[in-house]
Amino acid sequence: MKIFQKFGAIMENLENSSVPPVYFALTFIFSITLRNFIEYFSTQTATWGGDISWLFYLHCYLFYISIAAAIVLLVRIATKEKVEKILRVILPLFFLLIIAPIVDLIVGQGEGFRMTYLSPGVHSDLLLRFFSIGGSYDQAGITPGQRVEIIIFLLIGFLYFFQKTKKIFASLFYTFFLYAIIFLFALLPFIAHWIFGYLGLKIISISDTLTALVVLAATTFGLALAYIEYKRYFLVILSDARFSRIIYYCSIIAMGAALAARGSGVDISASTLLNLILALFGIFFGILFSIFMNNIADYDIDLISNPDRPLTKKNIEIGLYKKLAILFLFLSLFYTALVNFTVFSLTVLFIGNYFIYSMPPLRLKRITFFSKLTIAINSLAMALLGYFLIKGTLQNFPAILYPLFLVGITATANFIDLKDYEGDKHANIKTLPVLLGQKVAKIAIGTSFLIAYPMFYIFFISYDYRTPWLWTFLLLGAIQYYLINRKQYQDLTVMSFNIVFVWLIIYLLLR
Repeated sequence: MKIFQKFGAIMENLENSSVPPVYFALTFIFSITLRNFIEYFSTQTATWGGDISWLFYLHCYLFYISIAAAIVLLVRIATKEKVEKILRVILPLFFLLIIAPIVDLIVGQGEGFRMTYLSPGVHSDLLLRFFSIGGSYDQAGITPGQRVEIIIFLLIGFLYFFQKTKKIFASLFYTFFLYAIIFLFALLPFIAHWIFGYLGLKIISISDTLTALVVLAATTFGLALAYIEYKRYFLVILSDARFSRIIYYCSIIAMGAALAARGSGVDISASTLLNLILALFGIFFGILFSIFMNNIADYDIDLISNPDRPLTKKNIEIGLYKKLAILFLFLSLFYTALVNFTVFSLTVLFIGNYFIYSMPPLRLKRITFFSKLTIAINSLAMALLGYFLIKGTLQNFPAILYPLFLVGITATANFIDLKDYEGDKHANIKTLPVLLGQKVAKIAIGTSFLIAYPMFYIFFISYDYRTPWLWTFLLLGAIQYYLINRKQYQDLTVMSFNIVFVWLIIYLLLR
């Protein structure tokens, strides 16, 4: 039993280490870097086989981050231990990744072996391969070194589970699931073909597809961990996520995509779908960053107008709130950069506009009426993003949408200031309701909807004044006028009808 005692002591020392968390994270990253370097020699030949590939390194980093997140989630479920302690154990263990390529170089007498996923058309008998840790090596797949590496990880996993649970059968059960996780990651090409074959989507680039899948897997495991470990903060953030705004911008993206797909016979591929999902994650985190920064800047205003916000209710510490904002900014830029530079640049534009709108030194929201030009530009940027994701280019984007967005949305977007009237008045921010008074401002904003909706239809959808659809848009504008001017004003209702307007446009584009 000494081995269990010694192992337990090592694990306990790691869990309770005073070493800063960032050191563990860097150890993990640099261990992967070392693995990548040695694997490059082992996979190519004993001699230098070409330049080190950035795409290869990027994929490996993302792959191991994803598998680490899955393992941490499994250990958290199995042991109920705090995630921070689990990470202090799991992250340094990734140094053992160097075992596989070293063993391969030794067994292959300097030639090494080609490490690959298990792939359709190359590997078969998956059930046999599962129970034989990869099965036979067919010039590609699970190498001898990887088998040794997997066995060592499983042994360590069993010892760790036993040290935490003190139950042999439970430890064997969770070790089996640990192996299943590893094997499922090795099966990613099969999983990709199963998923997109079922959806009827063609895989154009398997490497890009696999990279996107490991990112989405890491996202899923990461969100699950965040919910399990930090449920209170997770729910606080969701409660203030302004989902009506998120749905609005996603709807604008869908409108741009519908515009690109209209009558063009665009062939939607697996990459198109995955890029759309990654872009939506990027925009989601970008909106969260913008919300956080706006809440920080508007703290005094929210004490009057929005006392239920997380900061005003003190549901979350300001220091943690700022750190989360930076995390969301990083995630937003990361997801969109994975797609391509055009999507990344449109996202930076989106985030940047909201920043200069809300934050000093410019804080453009203080400029009456025209400050909403930033929201109009952001809406246009999201339409362009949706168009680009389907079309692959921004050429031939309808020029008429530029003035329609910039004028129409600038005028109508002033409705967002109605709910903050008391706070903005107290802070002497000259929004339209503060400058004109609520009654006159409501009439002006309601009238802008009454004009903008039918004008959007006339100049973008059809010049036919006799069509019943024109009366539909006039009716929508009239409903918005009523909703804005009624005594019990509700921001969510106005935004909801704005979303209905966007989806009506999408319907007319695709019918």
